[in-house]
Amino acid sequence: MLQSISDLIRHSEVLSLISLAILLNCAGRLALSNHDSMRNWGKRFAFASFFLQFVTFSLSDGLMDAWELFGNGFRAGLGAFIGLGLAWCVLAISLLFWQMVVRPIYRLSDQIKQRKTKYRLLAEQHQSKQIAQQKSREDAKRQHNVNETKCRKDIQKRADNQQREDTRFACQIFYDQHADDLEALFPRTRLEEYFAMYLSDERSVEQVKVRG
Repeated sequence: MLQSISDLIRHSEVLSLISLAILLNCAGRLALSNHDSMRNWGKRFAFASFFLQFVTFSLSDGLMDAWELFGNGFRAGLGAFIGLGLAWCVLAISLLFWQMVVRPIYRLSDQIKQRKTKYRLLAEQHQSKQIAQQKSREDAKRQHNVNETKCRKDIQKRADNQQREDTRFACQIFYDQHADDLEALFPRTRLEEYFAMYLSDERSVEQVKVRG
């Protein structure tokens, strides 16, 4: 690229090149009016271009006087000026491509990632909610079974105690009806001991009924 610019400077009219350089620089400066960092990169490129072209001209021409050195500097400066305009234009086109194509793609990609993350979180929350509801139903069912079992046991225990009490009551009534005949052979204290030992609530209903 530098060699082509150098050839262009060597074989073209200076006014045409200056006009081209001014046009490129004006267009590039206008396009990058709000991007100082990119203009600075263009200036760095222009400085490097000037240095390389000046060294190239000086080495190719060999020994030279002051006017030839000035001419090489002028040619290198004009080439660097054109390179500056080209660099600014290329950076402006790259910036436009970034803003119009690349950045929307990145934004779309970020939106897709955010939506995926949102849907994943919603799915996890829904799954966690379902698990919690299922666990709550299972706990409620388990507690209901426990309460029902306890209730049945309490009912059965009261029924058993009532049967024991009825058996003891029947024995007591029978004893009272035949107290005159039994009291001498089977005192009431002995009867109470018999109740406490053989007809207590610790004994099963069947045992109490049989012994009663």
